[in-house]
Amino acid sequence: MEEHATHFKIRTMARVLKVSRAGFYHWRRRKDKPSPSQQRRDTRDAQIRSLFDTGKRRNRATPEPGYGGPGTELQPHNGD
Repeated sequence: MEEHATHFKIRTMARVLKVSRAGFYHWRRRKDKPSPSQQRRDTRDAQIRSLFDTGKRRNRATPEPGYGGPGTELQPHNGD
């Protein structure tokens, strides 16, 4: 609606799209501000990312020989 406001009246677009004008104006006022629930999700995601990155650094600091986890190093096959 915002993109087309220069060509059409907000009242007309709201009626055609079956949305309230008040809802549109509320959305426009808060569109650049994340909602409280979005702020909580962003905080949670940042915490998860931080924990994940910390785990990656810890694993990199103590590398296991070979590939895979402990005890999964491949032994050379001598043909027996």
